[in-house]
Amino acid sequence: MEVIEIVGFLAFLTNVAGNLMLAWQTIWGWVVRLVSISLWFVYAYSESSPSLIANAVTFFCINIFGLWKWKRDKKRCTVCGEPMLKGKDYCPAHDC
Repeated sequence: MEVIEIVGFLAFLTNVAGNLMLAWQTIWGWVVRLVSISLWFVYAYSESSPSLIANAVTFFCINIFGLWKWKRDKKRCTVCGEPMLKGKDYCPAHDC
């Protein structure tokens, strides 16, 4: 197995892990997704694939935005992850 194939496989694994972490509403999902997209970029560049490079750059920017938004709304319900109402100590989704 060549090094670039290992990079592609690691990109796949971190992509799955990051998406699962985001589904479980943990901020680390954004970080793992950024690592995944960076690996996808390396893979795309080595394969000379402009469409995969564009995909990696686009999703890198989307994940930076997601991480920024998550940090901005960091006061979240510990049960469901929904943002808490400003000035309130309960979750609007289910009155946690």
